[in-house]
Amino acid sequence: MTPASLGNGANAPATTPKRLLVALAVGAAIRCQALAARLSEEEGIEALELPGNPGDLLRRAINASPQVLVTDARGQGRRDDALLEVIQRLPVSVAGLVLVGERDLEFSARCLEAGALGIVLKSAPSSELVVAIRWAAAGSTWISPPLLGDVLALVRAAPKGAVDARLEQLTHREQEILQLVVDGLNRRQIATGLVVSVETVRTHMGALMNKLGVHSAIAAAAVGRQAGLQPTPARQRPVA
Repeated sequence: MTPASLGNGANAPATTPKRLLVALAVGAAIRCQALAARLSEEEGIEALELPGNPGDLLRRAINASPQVLVTDARGQGRRDDALLEVIQRLPVSVAGLVLVGERDLEFSARCLEAGALGIVLKSAPSSELVVAIRWAAAGSTWISPPLLGDVLALVRAAPKGAVDARLEQLTHREQEILQLVVDGLNRRQIATGLVVSVETVRTHMGALMNKLGVHSAIAAAAVGRQAGLQPTPARQRPVA
């Protein structure tokens, strides 16, 4: 598994919530309706349409209280910049998932750095979107396989500057959690291994990401790898 529990075609994690409320803010109304109907056919998934403009999306998403928010890139500068801001400001209880085109590599990397937990090709089958939604709801990151290598390369190549100095600011517990993120574990897996609550892990993650100047686990893992952290062999991990 690659950093930040990346999915590339496996089944959904066992920690996926039994009931998933998925909010949709994608494309034209008719496309959004069709996607909502398709997702609602899946066991345990309830799809909710969020019509309106991007500038009001954050408020509407918070009011709806979904586990996953699905939106899409439009190739429109201001609109996509507004989308990035929404992803960055989503509550930790809401996972952001973005539908992108094959050429949206840089924007995909920016979405991940902003905190998105899913990057799915618009051309991908709906079955892949379902898997990505379940992964995101469980706190794992999904990137469509054709985009995986190129997007991760862009995230890892992003200028970080003074990486070692930033790592020195981390507490012992934060360093421990960062290593587990580099190992590819999600929040629930980390919480289980460290015998703490998921909320405690979220608090530590928020603190370490703030110190590293990033907004997502995958970006934190990239910083850790730049600083020389390597995935720990499974047999040596504190998490089973």
